[in-house]
Formats: sequence, C-alpha cells, structure tokens
Amino acid sequence: MGHSDQRNTQLSAIFQARRDAAQAEFESLCTRMLRIQDILDQLKNQSKGPDAVYLALGADYLWQHWVAQRREALLMELARLRALKDEKGRLLKTANGRAHAFDTLCQKQETAQNRHLAQKDLARLNALVMSQTLARRGESR
Repeated sequence: MGHSDQRNTQLSAIFQARRDAAQAEFESLCTRMLRIQDILDQLKNQSKGPDAVYLALGADYLWQHWVAQRREALLMELARLRALKDEKGRLLKTANGRAHAFDTLCQKQETAQNRHLAQKDLARLNALVMSQTLARRGESR
C-alpha cells in the first residue's frame, strides 16, 4: 500500500501542478485584457474634445487618426485575447476537473481500504473471542 500511496501522491501533485499552471495562464491573460481595456479607456478620454492648440496647428486630425488606428489595433488584440481566454478557460476547467476527480478517487480508495482493514480486524477479533469462548467451554466440562 505504501507504494500505491506514494504513486497517488505523485500523480495528485502532477494534476495540481497542471491546474496551477492553467490557472496562472488564465490569470495572466485576464491581466493583459485589463491593461488593454485601461489603455482603451484612456484613449477614449483623451479623444473627447479637440485641443485648441492642435486645431491651430492642424495636427488634431493627425492625432485623431493616430488614436483611431491605435484603438482599432487594441480592439483587435482584445478580441484575440478574448478568444484565447475562452480556450484557456476550457483548459483550466478540464485541469481542475481532472485534479478534483483524481483526488476524489483517491479518497474513495482510501475509504474502501480503511473499511476493508476494519472488517479484517473485526473478523480477527470475532475469531479470537470465539476461540476463547470455546476454550472456556472446553475447560468447564
């Protein structure tokens, strides 16, 4: 049983490591998405009204064009990350399910082993009691 317990512990550690890696990737992706969303919000706030100095120089059009291009590129990146987030979310769900299922199976196996050992101990105790009872009956005759 010691070898089996050690193997189960190692397998459980592998499943936990895979789940932790998937969790880290998912969280990293979410962080990247938040950063992009913050940049998009900043661009939105900066492009609300034309700046008088830029209008006088004729540069406001160039600035608005740059903001629009930047926003478009960021929106494309955000869309790509959302698709990747869906994929990483499925991988995380799978890794979490596997780790949980394996731990549940190990617990069930341990419970069954403990029940079996308890039944064996009870059978030995019953046999001992029966042998002592029979020995006493034999002595009293």
